[in-house]
Formats: sequence, structure tokens, C-alpha cells
Amino acid sequence: MTENHREFSRVPLKIKAALQTGDISYDSRKTRDLSMNGIFIDCEEEMDVSGDCMVTLSLEGVEPPVDFQVKGSISRCFGNGVAIEFSEIPLESYQHLQNLVMLNSKEGSKQIEQELSEHLGIKKKN
Repeated sequence: MTENHREFSRVPLKIKAALQTGDISYDSRKTRDLSMNGIFIDCEEEMDVSGDCMVTLSLEGVEPPVDFQVKGSISRCFGNGVAIEFSEIPLESYQHLQNLVMLNSKEGSKQIEQELSEHLGIKKKN
């Protein structure tokens, strides 16, 4: 059995995402594996690994619609998408992200609360 070394649980969530990196802008309605420190966005664009980016996530189906942004970098690029590691999240965006993860987690809110208590924002406590 392999041990999970992830700091945060991932949730299988489809959400509208806009990715901006350098000269490339990409809108996707296909995301997956959202966590407190990253997201996988389905896309067919070639992007530089380690390139800085801005991700805008949009909550649809709520009034008014909610958009929030996170800064990150591309940690992996595959033929079908990119993995983004978040590096900076404004407080309001952090709260939206936390709610999304807690509400959609299969592990339950106690597991997510435990993970959050071990971090200062998205950074591991020493």
C-alpha cells in the first residue's frame, strides 16, 4: 500500500476556470482535483512548466456569480491539461476555496479541518 504524501485532500470538482500565463489565456469548464494548494485544468495548450500564472475560478449557479483569483505556477503539463500549484491566495479567495473543498470533500470536514490546522494559509507550519 502506498502512503499519500499530499498536504491537502483533493476534491473532484468541475468548475469554470480561466488561466492566464504570459501571452496565453485559456478558458476551461473542465477542471478536476481541486485542493487548497492547486488544481488540474483540462486544456490542450502547451505551457511552460514553472511558468507563473493567474487562475480565475468562477462559481456558477449562484446569485450573484462569484469569481475569485489565485496566483500560482504550472507544476506539470500533460497532453490533456496542466497542474497548477497555488502560491498566493487573497483572504476572500481563500475562504471561497476552503468552502468549496469542505463542501465537496469525500474525506469529510474533520479531515479538511485537520489539514487546515497544520498550515498557515497554504504553507505548512514548521
